[in-house]
Amino acid sequence: MSQHQRTIIRNAAKAILLAAQTDCGERVFASRARKLWPHEFPAMLVYTLSEDCSGHDSAPREVKRSLSLVIQIAIEGDTERVPENEGEALADEQLDTICKQVEGALAADDTLNGTVSDCMLMRTDIQLVEDGNDVTLAAIMTWTVEYYTYMPEYVELDDFVTQHQDWDIATEETTGEPAADGEVDADNTNELPQ
Repeated sequence: MSQHQRTIIRNAAKAILLAAQTDCGERVFASRARKLWPHEFPAMLVYTLSEDCSGHDSAPREVKRSLSLVIQIAIEGDTERVPENEGEALADEQLDTICKQVEGALAADDTLNGTVSDCMLMRTDIQLVEDGNDVTLAAIMTWTVEYYTYMPEYVELDDFVTQHQDWDIATEETTGEPAADGEVDADNTNELPQ
């Protein structure tokens, strides 16, 4: 069975981001369900959320799809500049750098290796997640991806050449009301001319 186009799109985006050699390195995963552990940071998830469809009135049925593609970046957070991290970029700066790397990589190939007709950044949400002593900073970049598919081809049916009918004649003997008894009382088979 062939892959859904969304799967192909996620894998294409992942391949482009891996080839771009962002600061996430090889830690780019095409799954929303993949847990990211702090020892893997910085890391990136590539997933899809929702899809709008239009163009159902054409023949053959070509459907224009507008898909939300998300690139979620997670890095280890920090709270302040201390002597131990002097000279290093703080988490916000690191996150901005990776976002810029993602934007550059996807802008350079806005058809995602020919899998879509266009890919545009729509918004970026920055989130801070605190879990005990662990602080994670995340950027959720939402891209609108447009692509076209055709509705599945119709199923080829055999020619309609034979018609068969069974009749179960209702009786009133047991219930006082007309009711079928489950037995075939008559049948008929017709061969249709071709």
